Amino acid sequence: MQPDGIRNRVVGWPIQMAVKPLRLLVDVFVNTFGITPPKPEAEASVGRVILMMLVGVLVVLGGAVWLLRGAFAR
Repeated sequence: MQPDGIRNRVVGWPIQMAVKPLRLLVDVFVNTFGITPPKPEAEASVGRVILMMLVGVLVVLGGAVWLLRGAFAR
């Protein structure tokens, strides 16, 4: 028997990814970093915060690559 905090199961994983991408994102983040899972009521807002952090990281990395490419292309 698994504790209540562990929701990920291998069975049905592709279906969960297609239907609830924010929940999958939260589950992956929680399992990767080993933090306490959010309450079901807060899961959507936590998913949006995690998504915004990932987008921010990608924007910063993209900007750094763009600047370095411009600096070394001349």
